[in-house]
Amino acid sequence: MSDLKLFTHDYRPTLWHKLNQTQPIVAIFFRNLACTMCQGMLRVLEGYQEQFRQFQAQPVVLAKTNPASLAGFIQHFRPQYPMLSDPSGDVFRAYSNASEQLEFQGGILVLPPRSITAVFRFVPQGLEQQVPINELLECIKTLNYYRSSITA
Repeated sequence: MSDLKLFTHDYRPTLWHKLNQTQPIVAIFFRNLACTMCQGMLRVLEGYQEQFRQFQAQPVVLAKTNPASLAGFIQHFRPQYPMLSDPSGDVFRAYSNASEQLEFQGGILVLPPRSITAVFRFVPQGLEQQVPINELLECIKTLNYYRSSITA
């Protein structure tokens, strides 16, 4: 998994394994940029920026699209979190064991530092379903607690 390549909106490559070297990653998977469910998840999570900062977690939006499309989305929606392109879908497929529906519906995974195994999974089943934000924050808080206890 260490060689999975993502791209910024201006085509700069980023290796997946470098994203979560020191802090938990909240990976927000967009199945496509027009997905209203995915956009709704992003807006909910953007309301919790302070909590993510407090728990030293890094939200990252991953979209299965090309970098040029990502640039247009960023310009229009102005997301608060970094967005990366996964044009080949390699990262989506790498985590299909975490949720068979992730590649088709989008969702959220939380990954501890230096881990390829998600400890929190959320895949929405419909537009009416809300992100279980309390569960998500508790998971990140727990990861942060264990990380600080081990390194202290």
